[in-house]
Amino acid sequence: MREEYVELLKKRNPDGKVRIFILAFGAPNQGDTTKLEKIACTNNGYFSKVYDYGDVVPAISNILAVFG
Repeated sequence: MREEYVELLKKRNPDGKVRIFILAFGAPNQGDTTKLEKIACTNNGYFSKVYDYGDVVPAISNILAVFG
């Protein structure tokens, strides 16, 4: 995750009205997702790691639950 993306979000979404939802697809050892999780959580969104097809439906259900 490039630092300019984090700065761009701070500049373009200073009041947090835009919610960010991120699904990280891939194997458990396939990169650090810490910054992606932080972006989603600090922008009133949701983050989930999706390792295989069985994880997709629960992840989408959790995103929908955020909307109430």
